Amino acid sequence: MGSHPNSEENSTQSGKTKMTRKCAGIAGVLGLAFILGIIIVTVLTRPGTASTLPPTVVTPAERYEGTKLTASDGTVVMRYAGIPFALPPVGSLRFRPPEPIQAYSTGTTIPAQQFKKSCWSITKKITSKYHGEDCLYLNVYVPHNVCDCNHQCSVVVWIHGGGFVAGSAFPEPLNFVARGEVIVVNINYRLGVFGFLTTEDELLPANNGLWDQVLAMRWVKDNIRYFGGDPNSITIFGESAGAMSAAIHSLSPVSSDLFNRVVMQSGAASSLLRRNPTEFAIQFGQNAGCGNRVSEEFAACLRNLSVETILTFSMRINIPDAGKLVDFLWIPTVDNVIIPDNPIKILNNRTYLDKINAFEKDYLFGLNNNDGSLAITNFMHPLSSSTSLDMNFFNTFSDHLLSLTQNISTTVASNVSETIASFYTRSRELNRPIMKQKMMDLLADAMFYAPEINMALAMSSCYADHSSQPCESSDIQISNAPDCANASGKSFLYVFDYCPHRDGCQLPCMSHGKQVLYQFPKRPFDNSLDQQLSDNFIDFLVSFIKTGNPGYNITSEEWPVFEKNLQSYLSYSSLPSIKQYFNQYRMDMWLSEVPKILGNLVDT
Repeated sequence: MGSHPNSEENSTQSGKTKMTRKCAGIAGVLGLAFILGIIIVTVLTRPGTASTLPPTVVTPAERYEGTKLTASDGTVVMRYAGIPFALPPVGSLRFRPPEPIQAYSTGTTIPAQQFKKSCWSITKKITSKYHGEDCLYLNVYVPHNVCDCNHQCSVVVWIHGGGFVAGSAFPEPLNFVARGEVIVVNINYRLGVFGFLTTEDELLPANNGLWDQVLAMRWVKDNIRYFGGDPNSITIFGESAGAMSAAIHSLSPVSSDLFNRVVMQSGAASSLLRRNPTEFAIQFGQNAGCGNRVSEEFAACLRNLSVETILTFSMRINIPDAGKLVDFLWIPTVDNVIIPDNPIKILNNRTYLDKINAFEKDYLFGLNNNDGSLAITNFMHPLSSSTSLDMNFFNTFSDHLLSLTQNISTTVASNVSETIASFYTRSRELNRPIMKQKMMDLLADAMFYAPEINMALAMSSCYADHSSQPCESSDIQISNAPDCANASGKSFLYVFDYCPHRDGCQLPCMSHGKQVLYQFPKRPFDNSLDQQLSDNFIDFLVSFIKTGNPGYNITSEEWPVFEKNLQSYLSYSSLPSIKQYFNQYRMDMWLSEVPKILGNLVDT
């Protein structure tokens, strides 16, 4: 009974009593306080009144009262909104890791019908009524009459994108929950300066936004059973910065035990990392009037700044114009704790990956055919039509991009400029105009495609080498290497290779982030083809979330696992098909040639 999220929705008291008996084993484990809570809910729900009462979930300490919503197909979904998972990170807690909430008194009722504020985004003005520092809340969506202690549903923790400086826990996943019959938890985390300013010490610790995510995932692990969720079937699912976050957690000794599967859409652990973040913190502090010397007084001054001052100065950091197209300024950094090392190095350390059970997880990697569109549609600094795109601009753009994705200095990155320029432009003439598409290709490869392919190769590295007979069997054998002894997970890759009908078929046009419209649609699509693509997309995502295999039958071919010898992937479009070696020529450049060059250089 304790896991049943819809206990208030049964029509009779006898029905509730029956469910209590069926789940008595679980309730007994949860303790007397929980049982008393169940009895209270049962007694208060009389025949004829259930439909007027809010859906309610009871835990050993709290009672959450939610809201009934209806998906576009008429299916009822229960929403429990604005659930706190940490103390408000304000005052002395600003710029610090999140603090867990102290235990509530038994029987505490927490209204969960209204959304709380989203975390401050650099795209919002101080006058916004929907954003604030007190923002560490999550929302739980549960399919009606599906999940209970006898049928625990698989769980998704959605981590939104936005370059670590923008975004929120929306759009609502009503249709995803209704169609997939899974529980979805949307989480907030601190963004921009609030989440990622650091002086790399105890005064202003690093990666607070990532620690917010960890605390939210711990809340899910500890509490989702009361909503009818399976704590042993949790998938973290992110897009862009959310995918980068999910990848970081997959490699982290701090959080890798909080979930079982991972979906990464357009982002991986090495996609965006800040080198020397203290320099940005000092520059910000000086601009905001707190001086330029790291000290307790400096940290105290920053904690006492008004939100308006922080928002005003957070983006006034001095970087080249070309760098502004790809640099979101306030992003994660290697802190030797939650990010123990450069992710590229971690992915080459199979012993470490085995130690944190990375090979026991299932991974679904997703890319869009035009993820590089971010280079010209960046919501912070969109590319101006008046910008002169010559080779000088391209080289600066390239250096900055390599610094972020390889975790190296721009000085070292400049040693690769000639190779990059020659590869993408076939020219070294400094004044030669550069086509926008070349910059988009470079961005897509360096920030999205190569990091994901590299991680997919690492996570599938325990698959035994069977290249001598690649067609003999579709079964993948696990290597007998010692560090692969516990390997049981599988990796899959898809590329959303479709041009939406409304775009007039200007290929490639599945721009960065556009797939979210297909997995979390607000309403049915006007075009039947788009609707079918959305339905199938949700179906194979849900199949992976539930089973670790996205093998939804959308092609005549079996969707094979991703492994190094064939690198198979699903090309997802109106005519889906299985292909091999996505952008092989360009991936060889980033995963073979660039590391060779960097390996011969000394970074400082």
